[in-house]
Amino acid sequence: MIPQLKIYNLNIKEIILQTILLLTEDNLYLENQAAEAFNKVVSRQDSQTVEMELGKLRSLEPTIQRFVIRQAVEQVKGDLTQISFGHIYDVLNKLEDGGRWELHLPDGIYALGDKNSLKVTRQKQVIKAIKPFRYVLPLPGEIKIAELGKTIRGTFVETIEKNQGEGVAFIDYATLGKELIVRNKQPGDRFSPLGVRGSKKLQDYFVDAKIPLAERETVPIVESAGKIVWVAGHRVDERAKVQPGTKRIVRLEMQ
Repeated sequence: MIPQLKIYNLNIKEIILQTILLLTEDNLYLENQAAEAFNKVVSRQDSQTVEMELGKLRSLEPTIQRFVIRQAVEQVKGDLTQISFGHIYDVLNKLEDGGRWELHLPDGIYALGDKNSLKVTRQKQVIKAIKPFRYVLPLPGEIKIAELGKTIRGTFVETIEKNQGEGVAFIDYATLGKELIVRNKQPGDRFSPLGVRGSKKLQDYFVDAKIPLAERETVPIVESAGKIVWVAGHRVDERAKVQPGTKRIVRLEMQ
């Protein structure tokens, strides 16, 4: 009986060892797959933040999603101490909710999400509620946006000045309607970004341009005749651009 027990114990040890080896190999494989996936889904990263495109993240297998999120947390936090699979599942469950959300993880780590992106960060994102505003910009003239602490000025110029920075835009006056309106962004806003064929949702533009969520709320929109002509500080609409045949040029500046 005793020799049989010894043989039985040896078999159990061998089975356990084989199981450990298989699990280790599986884990290494998943980690390698997750590393490749991580590079594909990440849209922006630094020492404080990893931001991922939600559509690409959702296209991954659930197991790979977990590994990718763990990798994002580890990169921002420096390790995975106090981070359980429960925390990772909490993040995954939030992704299914849609909309804008925030989850507090151990050691001052935050998971922030909206319908387009997931951000793992040490910086708690404070999204300041901006009151609705709407101003008429005279040409020439300026308006002060009290809600943002910014000023937008419009003048007529003879030529385009190069290297003026993102705070300056040049518009073909002939493409404008009777007045220029400066307002908040609104749900459903669309425009045709300069250099891009066709139109796209303003929200999608913000995501593609990797503009932080909180910053999007502070971007003034300049429109005329019901069409966006300038996403202030970012991009002119293709239809409003200055062309070789332009007779009158409007210079817009935001400070």
